Amino acid sequence: MDNLLKERIDELCAKKGITINRMEKEAGLTVGSVKNWNEHMPSVDKVEKVAKYFGVPIDYVLGYDGFYDAKMHKLVDTALGLTDADLFALMVVAEQLKKGK
Repeated sequence: MDNLLKERIDELCAKKGITINRMEKEAGLTVGSVKNWNEHMPSVDKVEKVAKYFGVPIDYVLGYDGFYDAKMHKLVDTALGLTDADLFALMVVAEQLKKGK
């Protein structure tokens, strides 16, 4: 696995306070598959599952920061610790803010 990819997955799991095995289960990956990425680069659909699980772009999982600025990093860091209900409430508020309410 590319070091940037491994570092990013480790970082995202640490921020969420979970193990890679737990992320694999919850993201719909085979448990232990991420460690096999050391030998074989994962397919796009597997990286996409990781990205969707954490709510970040595929580019971010791959180690690229071009799509993120400091504000987005802070928002993602904050959101990683929220429950699903809290995330839903946050999305509702964000939509209202976008509409100017």
